[in-house]
Amino acid sequence: MTTALGTAQEVVLGAPRSDSFTAFGRRVETWVADIGAVPGPDGLRAAELTSRAEAERAVHIGAPGGRVRYTAGRALARWVLASRLGCSPAEVPLVIGRNGRPELWVPDGQLWRYEQNPAGLDFNLSHAGDQVAVAVARGLRVGIDIERVTGRRNATELAERVFSKAERGLLARTAPAGYLARWYRIWTTREAYIKAYGIGLSGIADELPGPGTDWLAHEVRSAAPGYVATAVACRDNSRTGSRGESAGETGESSGATGTATQS
Repeated sequence: MTTALGTAQEVVLGAPRSDSFTAFGRRVETWVADIGAVPGPDGLRAAELTSRAEAERAVHIGAPGGRVRYTAGRALARWVLASRLGCSPAEVPLVIGRNGRPELWVPDGQLWRYEQNPAGLDFNLSHAGDQVAVAVARGLRVGIDIERVTGRRNATELAERVFSKAERGLLARTAPAGYLARWYRIWTTREAYIKAYGIGLSGIADELPGPGTDWLAHEVRSAAPGYVATAVACRDNSRTGSRGESAGETGESSGATGTATQS
């Protein structure tokens, strides 16, 4: 159970919940945590995990909720990555990569991240409402998107503009009671895919190749009730940067409206 989000300096996360799946012979892990949770023995305090630079950057994010979710995303990502890199969370070398996608910096002789080393480490993060999610894998590009399922008056209009003919047909065959959940499942899959490749939200309506050969989607089962989260794992790096500069953030998403926050 969560409380009010509070301020960025006071961000506390509930105990992270894990899920995993196998894609192309490699394990992909996902973690979801509640933002503003009542402190517990397995909870995380952002102030103990994030860097000074991130704390300073959070101050300049206009909306209080945006500051909190930015801080929560960085805290969970650092917590997840620290054990894989053998360092403390604050020492995880995060940088802003292509189109604002958070990535790992590569020190001399240590090819950690996927872009420089196909066997390296890749991660992605997302936040919505009082939830934050992270995906991580070695040897694959990963993307993740989490959204709060809320009524949308423009759901049909967005589907017409963004979804493929097959996806719209699937929605048309969905019972009214399950329409919103199915809509968000399609949206989160699309957003997780473009985030994996750093394409940018301007590519949300692009035609996607059929899953199974170069990419797979997974429903994140640890998402809280009332939320939908999807993780995507890709083994083909050919699309990276294919669309150039993005109109918005591709690595740290917030909301299903075609906009996103800078990380």
